[in-house]
Amino acid sequence: MKKRKKQIANLLKLGVFLFGVSLLLWNCENESLLETQNSFISKVKSKVNTDLIDLPYTKDNLTVDWNNYNIIKSNDIEFYEFKTALIAPLNNTSENFSSPIFYVVAYKENNTIVIKYIEVRAYDYSLTKFPEDFINLGAFSGSFRYFNEKGKLENSEAFIEGYLIKASQENYLPVKRNTLQKAKEEGSFQARVEPCTEVPSILYIHETTHHYKDYYKASYRVDSSGNVIEGSMTVADVPYKSVYLGSITQTYTYTSFSCDTPDTGDSVYKSEYMRQQILMDCGPGYDDVTYDGECVPIDDAIIDNTNNPCVSAIIKALQEKDMKGALVPDLEGMGHLSQMVLDLFDHSQTYNLTFNIGQLNTLGSGVSGNTNGFDITLDTDLVKDATKLFIAKTVIHESFHAYIHYVVRENPGSIMTTVLKKYQNFYTKSNPTNAGNLTEHKFISQYVEALAYSLSSYDNHQQPMDYYKALSWAGLESSSAYQSLSNSDKTKIEKIIKNERLANSNAKSTKC
Repeated sequence: MKKRKKQIANLLKLGVFLFGVSLLLWNCENESLLETQNSFISKVKSKVNTDLIDLPYTKDNLTVDWNNYNIIKSNDIEFYEFKTALIAPLNNTSENFSSPIFYVVAYKENNTIVIKYIEVRAYDYSLTKFPEDFINLGAFSGSFRYFNEKGKLENSEAFIEGYLIKASQENYLPVKRNTLQKAKEEGSFQARVEPCTEVPSILYIHETTHHYKDYYKASYRVDSSGNVIEGSMTVADVPYKSVYLGSITQTYTYTSFSCDTPDTGDSVYKSEYMRQQILMDCGPGYDDVTYDGECVPIDDAIIDNTNNPCVSAIIKALQEKDMKGALVPDLEGMGHLSQMVLDLFDHSQTYNLTFNIGQLNTLGSGVSGNTNGFDITLDTDLVKDATKLFIAKTVIHESFHAYIHYVVRENPGSIMTTVLKKYQNFYTKSNPTNAGNLTEHKFISQYVEALAYSLSSYDNHQQPMDYYKALSWAGLESSSAYQSLSNSDKTKIEKIIKNERLANSNAKSTKC
């Protein structure tokens, strides 16, 4: 008996000991987890700069509450969502939206911290003022606009009662969204959310190009005079009321029906209030909708005919701002070179800048790109063999040629045009067959630092500026500025150019 009591006592002691160990391990694990969270938040803090957001009301006006955050898990990814506040409240003049709130969201993707700034605005008819968080929306109706770490708008989404209705980019974040089950019917789709509720509910959603009337047909009988004696036919007049959200244009109206509205053959679901929303989906190449329901094409002055997603991404990236000085006449203080040149053409009502890919090289010629007026052609072999950094360098170089052509046409009396004409006169006498190319390269060679800064901006300033400067000499070797460099400098430059042009093992970038 004593032996049995001793065994029980020992078991109890062992249990207490194991509990103590597990408690200690749990505390250690929690402390370790807290340290990991604090470390992650510290890294996020160093990357966040809300002043970069491309909105007029957030500059010097948006603060992040680093102590007020949620950790939300979706698709095995932990999202840190930080609340923010506007220092000076926004004077909201919109009849259709509430004042905005902002989330700062951070998560890890491929071991890299990704930052997103999310502007959230509720529609005036939203059943909840704000969502619980950026993933769990509840009955929220409104818009999300996503800005990247550099503050550039990347995506817009529209939600109706927690359902994703429209997005300029599908699957933009690795999160699961509720979407409506849609049945396509000749350019329109119908969707049931909730039948006959006591609160307003979106019941009928469809695309249309007819903005004046939509008909809801019902079973009915008429007498000999044509009067309806059973059932009814309802006609809903649709007034115009447009809201523009990034690439999403919405026209909507409110129409009230009672729950005893006759059932219809078109599966129109009844509600105490039927809110009808017309979503115009014009597809790519359009950015607005007229009051007559016509899709308005984008007046895009930069035409990308490359049919190469990698090259297209490079051109798009070179349009992003990095406000640290252009170092070029007429562009100073307005952003880096490629961004301002491409932006200049993007907003031009007169000139289009077109990018193509084509065979330029004859054997051993080494030509990477060519600019004919405002048509830029990138060599097929260059796109196939070179690194992304070298392709970006070539786009910047050729864009500068296009900028020169623009200034000469639009500002014939400018200092820049005068200098170019002097160079042209000199080379016409000394080398008439190649005078134009030599003239432009002599001018461009004065701005190698501007080319280099633009390339550095594209590459997120990952390499020393001398590396980008060396690359920017590519194509300018015939200029007197390059020829005046020391032999050792030229040797170093040639190696860097060769590394990136051929994407060899010493290159700092990778191929497309």
